[in-house]
Amino acid sequence: MTTVEQAQNGVLKLKGDLLFSTVVPLRKEILAWLERQSSRCVLDFTDTGRVDSSALALYLVCERAARRQGLDLCVKNLPADMASIAGLVGLDEVLHQLAE
Repeated sequence: MTTVEQAQNGVLKLKGDLLFSTVVPLRKEILAWLERQSSRCVLDFTDTGRVDSSALALYLVCERAARRQGLDLCVKNLPADMASIAGLVGLDEVLHQLAE
């Protein structure tokens, strides 16, 4: 089962597989969370399992929503498969990774 959990101020932990069948239900939940934020937001991928290209699409939807609201959206612990997919389609520079 894929879930999201607000970890601390401005951090949302994604848990489970991020595949086409799982990201569609998460989209509304993550966008609603973004609407409640007021500064930098972090999507934490530490506890994710398998990912496919729909995980990248989900990030892009979130990035666009955050930008419209004037928020800075970053990712933490990006899965290697997601980074690879982004690189293949020329979107690796769009992923704003949090410096650790």
